[in-house]
Amino acid sequence: MAASWKQSIWINFASRCRNKATKALLISATFLVLSALPLHSDSSLSHWFKSLMRNDGGGSCCDTSDCRVVDYRIGPKGYEAFVDGEWTPIPSNIVLRRHDNPTGGAVLCMNHLFRTMLCFVPGAQG
Repeated sequence: MAASWKQSIWINFASRCRNKATKALLISATFLVLSALPLHSDSSLSHWFKSLMRNDGGGSCCDTSDCRVVDYRIGPKGYEAFVDGEWTPIPSNIVLRRHDNPTGGAVLCMNHLFRTMLCFVPGAQG
């Protein structure tokens, strides 16, 4: 009888620990996904963002949730964008030469979850 009682307590304890670990994992995964999304996106420009097509033939670059206006400069090897607190080189194969950029600034489209750059549209001065 005593072994059964101890076993029941252990099973109950293990079950609660598993449930807490599962909840913690789900909460962490939710925060990870939400933190990958930009805080601001302008849905009035949605049509223009959807019109951006990747140079590699991979389809659309993005939507408003994937693109954002970024500070940029022209460095010794081409364009650089200020992403996550540092100047990051822009691969030349993702630069789109568009003259209809309604944002007025440089636009970088990226997969935020995997931190992959998809398209870059220079601003008016570039």
